[in-house]
Amino acid sequence: MAIEIGQQVKICRLRDRVSTDVAGRLGQVGVIKKYKMVDGSGVGVVVE
Repeated sequence: MAIEIGQQVKICRLRDRVSTDVAGRLGQVGVIKKYKMVDGSGVGVVVE
């Protein structure tokens, strides 16, 4: 299953340290906005 831009996803976990406001959004549904390079070798996604 591929993740595509515009797809709706449910936020299950976060891999980075984030603010309590962002962490409070776990379990909600968001839309994939773009891909993002992380750590120079991995690929993440930006969810709005």
